[in-house]
Amino acid sequence: MDQLKIKITNGNIKNGHFYIPTSCTIFPTTSWGGKNKSEMGSKFSVSFEGTGETIMTDIDGSKRILRMSRGQTSRFYKKHHLSEGDIICITREEGLRFKVSISC
Repeated sequence: MDQLKIKITNGNIKNGHFYIPTSCTIFPTTSWGGKNKSEMGSKFSVSFEGTGETIMTDIDGSKRILRMSRGQTSRFYKKHHLSEGDIICITREEGLRFKVSISC
């Protein structure tokens, strides 16, 4: 099982995102898109623990964030009362399915 740990910042919480390291290897290379929707990469599924939400997205390669997840990420942070310095985990479950959780 592939897993990525990310330490969140106040900026992440305020803006409803988290940064994916460019060295990250759990996502397919084809899922890294360009800076706008016309340059989207291949989509994959992301579920958010505790919120019941699942999205289809790619990675905005210029910003290193999940392109379609700001609202879902904000609700995830709020649901789990996360603050700066907390660690979240992204786990590759099967195929192109990923899960964002607080348990690593």
